[in-house]
Amino acid sequence: MLKWPFPKDPQSNKKYTVEWHKFLSNDEVITASQWIVPDGITSAGNEFEDDKTHIQIAGGVEGEEYIFTNIITTDTGETVARDVMLQVENR
Repeated sequence: MLKWPFPKDPQSNKKYTVEWHKFLSNDEVITASQWIVPDGITSAGNEFEDDKTHIQIAGGVEGEEYIFTNIITTDTGETVARDVMLQVENR
């Protein structure tokens, strides 16, 4: 499981990124990205690039850890999922 290195403040609305280049073949690119967002926290939007995905996250409860699942599809037709953990802390 991946972990975002910086905790999120419950009051912030922040963009987080997953870099997929280590999981893709040489010329493979992302053509779609979907996020499964856990209860208690909100996605305020998402986007993707050739080898990165982004999610805008709002809310959350201080002291909680949230597991997000990012599911991508590539131009070769492969579908890959990765879980990412986010810690929420007052900063």
